Amino acid sequence: MDRYIEAEAMSPKTTGYAEGTGWNLNQNGSLSTTLAFPQSGAYCFEILARGEYRNKAWPKLVIETENAGKDTLTINTAVFKWFSLKREIATGTRKLKLSFINAGNGRQLILDQLAQHE
Repeated sequence: MDRYIEAEAMSPKTTGYAEGTGWNLNQNGSLSTTLAFPQSGAYCFEILARGEYRNKAWPKLVIETENAGKDTLTINTAVFKWFSLKREIATGTRKLKLSFINAGNGRQLILDQLAQHE
């Protein structure tokens, strides 16, 4: 099962604005969505994102899945690129949260899509 979610369609959002095909988190904040996991097992998540390098740092994105932990990715490109991670998740419905954690000095994180794969 593959599922793709546009960042602009995710809710709730704590900050940012629509920019082109994505959502610009121009300050620390997050986007969230709820996902169904029909069976327990390994799931792959991919995030299509880009960032703006400022003050010697790329944007940091935290991906947190309810009851399944969190990971931090460095979004080290100014053009859209897929970033991926795998996580073991138990059957059920879980909230997934994408958070920008190191805004400042004009640094921005632009998210386009979230993909979920079994």
